[in-house]
Amino acid sequence: EALFEDTPSIVNKILADIRAQFYIFLENECLNGLGASNVTTAIWGIIPQFTTAFNATTIGANAKVQEPNYLDVARAMKLQAFTAPNNREYFPRVLATSPVDYYLMTTAKDAENRPLMIDGLLGGEFMVVQNRALTAGQLLLIDESVFDLYVGRNFEIQIKQDSYPVVDGQSTNFYSDVDHDTWSMIAWFRGMLTMNLADKAGNIYCSNIETAKTALKKAQS
Repeated sequence: EALFEDTPSIVNKILADIRAQFYIFLENECLNGLGASNVTTAIWGIIPQFTTAFNATTIGANAKVQEPNYLDVARAMKLQAFTAPNNREYFPRVLATSPVDYYLMTTAKDAENRPLMIDGLLGGEFMVVQNRALTAGQLLLIDESVFDLYVGRNFEIQIKQDSYPVVDGQSTNFYSDVDHDTWSMIAWFRGMLTMNLADKAGNIYCSNIETAKTALKKAQS
C-alpha cells in the first residue's frame, strides 16, 4: 500500500535515473560487450568481435613519422581502414577512447604548439567520444555506418519487494513485510547489434597507443 501511495511522487525521478543508466549500459555493451554463444543476455561488443587490430607495418606507415602524436595514430588507423583488402569503402570518423586519454588529447599540442583537439574534434577530422568501457591506452576508430542496432523490446521495469532471511532452528524462511521495507527495480531490454562480418576491416582497434606511436616513429639519423 505504501509503495503505491509513495511511488507516484518520485516516479519521474526513478524513470529518469533508470533511463540514463540504461543508455550508459547500452553504450558500454555496444563498445565492449561480453556477448558470446554461452552468454545470451549480453550484446556482442565492437571490441573485439567487430574490429581489426591496428598494424602500422601492413599499411606501410611504420617508421615514417618524426614525433608521432594522437592525431598521427588516428590517421594511420584510418589509412588501414581506407586500404582494407576486401574491396569495400570505409569512412571511419568516430574515435572512442578512455576518459584519461580524452583528457590528454585536450592538452596535447602539435609541433607548432597548437591544440590537437578542439571541441571534441581531433585534428578537425575525428569526432572523439569518451567511454569508461575503454581503459587508458586504447583507441577504437569506427565507421558507424556499418552497424545497425535493432531494438526488439524497449526497456521495461519490474518492481519487487526484497525478502529477508529468518533462521528458525535448522530451517531458513524468507519474509517480506513493512518492517523490512526494501524494494528493487530492474530494467529489462532486448536488442541486437549487427554488422556484416567482412566490415571488421573498417573498424580499427589500437590496444596500446604508446606501442602504436613507437611503430610509427621515424628512426633518428
